[in-house]
Amino acid sequence: MNPFLAAIAGGLLWYGLGLLFALCLWPLLRRFLPSSIAWGSARILGPYLVAWLALLPAALLGQAAFSRASCLAAAAACAAAAWAIGGTLRGGLEKEEFSEVLRFEGFYLPFLLSCCLFLPFMSSALPFGERMMDSSFVTGVWAQRSYPMQDPWLAGYPLRYYVFGYYPVWAVGFLSGQNPLVVYNMALAFTFANYASGLYLLLRACSLQALPAALGALAVALGSNLKSLLEAFGAAFQNIPYNAWAVSRVISNTINEFPFWSFTLGDLHPHFLALPLFVLLLTFTAALILQGPEESKNGEYLWAAAAGMLTGFVWGANTWETPIFLGVAWFAVLLTHRKRPLTRSILICAGVALAALLTASPLFRARSQLPLEFGWVRQRSSAAELSQVFGLFLLPLAAHFWARWAKRPSSPMIHGLAASLFLFPFLVRSGLILVSLLAALAAVSLWLEPEGRTRLGLIFALAGLGILLVCELFHLADVYGDARERMNTVFKFYMPAWTLLGSAAVLFLSDFKSRLRKSAAAVLVCSWGLALSAHAAFGLSVRTAGFRSPEALDGLAQLRAVAPGDAALVSWMQERAKEGRLSGVLLEAVGPAYSYFTRFSSLSGLPSYLGWEDHLFVRYRGHPGTGERSRKAAEIFSGALLLDGAKDCRPLRAVLRGESISYVAVGSLERSRYPPPGLAALRSCLYPLYEKDGTALLAVSGGTHGG
Repeated sequence: MNPFLAAIAGGLLWYGLGLLFALCLWPLLRRFLPSSIAWGSARILGPYLVAWLALLPAALLGQAAFSRASCLAAAAACAAAAWAIGGTLRGGLEKEEFSEVLRFEGFYLPFLLSCCLFLPFMSSALPFGERMMDSSFVTGVWAQRSYPMQDPWLAGYPLRYYVFGYYPVWAVGFLSGQNPLVVYNMALAFTFANYASGLYLLLRACSLQALPAALGALAVALGSNLKSLLEAFGAAFQNIPYNAWAVSRVISNTINEFPFWSFTLGDLHPHFLALPLFVLLLTFTAALILQGPEESKNGEYLWAAAAGMLTGFVWGANTWETPIFLGVAWFAVLLTHRKRPLTRSILICAGVALAALLTASPLFRARSQLPLEFGWVRQRSSAAELSQVFGLFLLPLAAHFWARWAKRPSSPMIHGLAASLFLFPFLVRSGLILVSLLAALAAVSLWLEPEGRTRLGLIFALAGLGILLVCELFHLADVYGDARERMNTVFKFYMPAWTLLGSAAVLFLSDFKSRLRKSAAAVLVCSWGLALSAHAAFGLSVRTAGFRSPEALDGLAQLRAVAPGDAALVSWMQERAKEGRLSGVLLEAVGPAYSYFTRFSSLSGLPSYLGWEDHLFVRYRGHPGTGERSRKAAEIFSGALLLDGAKDCRPLRAVLRGESISYVAVGSLERSRYPPPGLAALRSCLYPLYEKDGTALLAVSGGTHGG
């Protein structure tokens, strides 16, 4: 089938399944949320809630089955509760409510299908980035069908990683009936479309009209940083190749991805899967801040429950962001404190924490990797580095300050100080000073700003600058040493900061352009949008090698090109695993990261005896078992465990059974890495399940193992 047609068909299938999940939740949300955000919130929240309900038995029983049947049962339970509490639609939809649904779907569907059309150009870049690791989580959930899951790269050990974000993917994926690697690719488009649509909801909650909200959502979701613009200038006018990797490594020894860059990279990382959760939290928070004092206190407690639920979800999906979710929620309560007594504000904050704890309770069985220690940052960012990452969003903030101060009666010196905001990155070298000055200005402006949309922009800006300030002062404990002590802190925290500052920039521009003539406003908005499109204009071509050679969505095209026998075995293993005829621990060649090593395990769902060792070291902060397993794997493949040549296989089989290894794969990497006599001895001592063109899957025990 044509890969583009397959991508569109897959996108429409996921669109329809997402619609079903939204209907399971919508009656409840439409009762408590404004009509402008109720339907879209159900769209985004539905898969997460269904997956969580399916995993709920883990809180009581310690284990939960996760399959198509459990997801259907969870969806049915969710729908029954939502329709019972929220009521039916007998009275029909009001015209405005129906219009809001159509507006949201008019944004969501084209964006989702556009993302799907991009998938054939990046569907099989397996050694690129950490896609192999993320594939192991996706196929691991599919094959193990339980929670918590054992580590797909260290069989027999409980996984110590935040993987809840992969379960909502499979809540949809199980119902789609698609190949697990197709589900991987569809999840990229689905998650990014949910994020962009969440931005649309957020801006609608901030009282923007539908068209400005849609354009603002596109700007933040598809936008790139100032470094991308500088790279684009070099490529366009100086014939310097666009460095798509450098735009995500601006700050020394850290990672500073932005959402569109993460999507085009193709890694289905926890920080990417958590993007829709954060923007949904901001949407609910904006609705809380804008509500009048006449609103009932029950609405505030419901908001606390919703904010806590999202915080609990992110604890399992990307634990690093948990303090940010709590901080944003409590910050919102602080800003609206004047509407209520102090005791009620304290109760609302406690309610957020309690709801988060209760929501996360089924997920506690999976050991999270969140470090509890933190330290002072010793190597801070420069003002120039921070400007290259967030400068395009800080410019509208500076313009807002200038516009506010310039209209007040003041001396020329004050006007000069206001104009100097645009020169801050050149006047100060320290990123800490730059962020501190901007945060102080935002706090003062927030204190003076009346209620309204601009106040929300200042709130988002202050929260985003607060995150940057924290990253300049503290770092969570990491395993990379002094030089990269805050690599993961910046990596994980900058994504929420991007959403906050980007949304604030859209609100400031919306306010600023209303003060200008239409022609000047159009030039301003178009110039800003053009600057943000640098990575889309140049980076996509680099990432896709000029949009050449579209590939099938099963993710195996590149593997077929370099090792067709390996790709054929992967397909065979996937079919047997899907039918339940292949399960157990798999041993294959052990090798370095960012390569095709662990391909059979990661792409089929069978847990690996040993995956990428350096990643396991980071995941477990050092693990004594990996070195021993690496040594035993080398002995097994080299033939060192055989006695009298290959005539006595008992020591080999004893070691394999002692390590609970069920299968040994022999493919291209094994043939290139280990001596032929050792591989020949394996073939003579074990039972072949599959053998074709030099590639084989061998069973440790005889009998029927896959057919």
